[in-house]
Amino acid sequence: MTEDGEVLTWGLGKYGALGQKDTESYSTPKKVEGLADIVKIDCGSDFTLALDKDGKLYSFGNNSYG
Repeated sequence: MTEDGEVLTWGLGKYGALGQKDTESYSTPKKVEGLADIVKIDCGSDFTLALDKDGKLYSFGNNSYG
């Protein structure tokens, strides 16, 4: 996450966990389009959560357990 609240992801893209609208893996940071004013990020092995300044939660990746 940048100081401006942008989200950059890289690594294994399995299940769409990087939020890049694909399942590709990336070795360098790539901006996640459509997210702005993010204040907190949490990641697991195959998912990512992002919270914006207004309290809206975004999630992407594996949803096997809801």
